[in-house]
Amino acid sequence: MRKNELHYRLRQILKGRVAIIGIGNTLRGDDGLGPELIVRLNKDIKRGDKRTERFLLLDVGEVLENFFKPISDFKPEKILAIDAVYMSKKPGEISIVPVNDLSEQGISTHGISLKLSLSHLADRLGINVYLLAVQPENIGIGQPISQPVNKAIEEISTFFRQSFN
Repeated sequence: MRKNELHYRLRQILKGRVAIIGIGNTLRGDDGLGPELIVRLNKDIKRGDKRTERFLLLDVGEVLENFFKPISDFKPEKILAIDAVYMSKKPGEISIVPVNDLSEQGISTHGISLKLSLSHLADRLGINVYLLAVQPENIGIGQPISQPVNKAIEEISTFFRQSFN
């Protein structure tokens, strides 16, 4: 996805109350991008700023199901999940995928249950759920986040930093 298109779509998604969910395992290389982004966003957001009250930032690890209640209690208008997804693209390439299209676009590093979990949240809350997907290069246990995915993390966190301020 081209940078201008990505930024335009993210701006549209970030309007209103949005739960931003980082999904992944920090011990498995590029799979840790979701949690890493949440760590960075939490550092960037200015607590007490009224503009930031409309965002819920959650690192759900690999168990999104354990966070249904706090997400529901937040009453988001949209959910943006962030995860490493195999999409047959270059490592580090970023896409935004509506949850309904997830199976057509690729498979998360966590398998098909991600689509089921996100679909359940969408149905339960009656809202749109999007996946900010990044093509991983390496999800080996004990591996660091690869350079291409690190570059994607930097691009995404820079965009969010500008959006939050």
